[in-house]
Amino acid sequence: MKHELSTLELQILIGELNAVKGYYIDQFYEVGENRFRFKLSSKEGKVNLNMEIPYYIALSKSAEVAEEATGFAMAVRKRVSGARIANISLLNNDRILKIDVERKDSAGSFIIEMFGRGNLIITDEKMITLLALQTHEFADRQVRKGEEYTPPQNQSVNLKDEAAVKAVFKSIKDATGSDKLISYLSRKLGLGTMYLEDAIKRQGVDPKIKIKDVDQKTLDKIEEKVEMVIKEGGKAILYLKDGVPEQVAVTDIEKYKELDKKEMPLNEAIETLYTSIPRERTESNAEVEKLESSLKRQSEIIEEMRKEEIACRAKGEFISTNVATLNTLIKLTGSKKASDDELKSIGKGFTIKRVDRAKRALIIETDDAK
Repeated sequence: MKHELSTLELQILIGELNAVKGYYIDQFYEVGENRFRFKLSSKEGKVNLNMEIPYYIALSKSAEVAEEATGFAMAVRKRVSGARIANISLLNNDRILKIDVERKDSAGSFIIEMFGRGNLIITDEKMITLLALQTHEFADRQVRKGEEYTPPQNQSVNLKDEAAVKAVFKSIKDATGSDKLISYLSRKLGLGTMYLEDAIKRQGVDPKIKIKDVDQKTLDKIEEKVEMVIKEGGKAILYLKDGVPEQVAVTDIEKYKELDKKEMPLNEAIETLYTSIPRERTESNAEVEKLESSLKRQSEIIEEMRKEEIACRAKGEFISTNVATLNTLIKLTGSKKASDDELKSIGKGFTIKRVDRAKRALIIETDDAK
């Protein structure tokens, strides 16, 4: 199933993704619709940063293979190949990853929007957009080349700020009573619907309950559970149904209690969940290296054949254009009536390099064909 990462999960994930801080971007691939792969390397080794926007991003030793580079992939390569990853962070307390990169003569960022349809944007060091997977024009911001990148307005607090989280629950009494409790908390916390539903349902309350119908005691219990999820969030739980990955969470979720579960880093759990989804072609790093080398050689062979085809076509056109003159020269070559110098003087637009009278053959040369 699809799992959209919450702000809480992204905060945890960023801590794990910073393991590639200092790595270099060797290559960038677009491997499917909204699916991308960064090929990274350092002295420690090689790894892939795989992503499907807006659903997941994870480090992996396996990779999907892209046999042809798309226009977008080529444009990204031009701007970031060889760049060093300086930092990975969360932007604006929202589901937006910011990957800062450096090159000898420049610096910039990858902005990865993990909401809505998702987006991948490259900016310079001043946050001016250089390239965007999707361009947009909203009431409060634009996402297009040449415009400064600004994140969307966001009401969510920093989940690492305990006082800010407590303030959200205190503010509930001033909220519109007809609002659904889960909608209000979702806007203010960005915790993730799955975790909020679980915290509310554990109190025997319908997750769709309106604020005006929640008593203070129940609200305190929900707050306690939410704070516990934020504090304990770290290692993830991969839930499995009949051995197949079903869901990922950073705390126990009541609705999945009947499923098997495995504890592991969130990055690993997310990768396991998404690599269980059938893809066009997935290979190990070693296999990918061989395939990429093979594809490169195939491209070189195709280019050589293309050049040979052009040369042959030029020769054919030359012969067609000069067929009468060439026939005359071939006939004279077999006789002794014309000297080599006389033969060489007949050709116009080409040069006779050598005459072989025994074989009635001529070696000719032009600027277009030889």
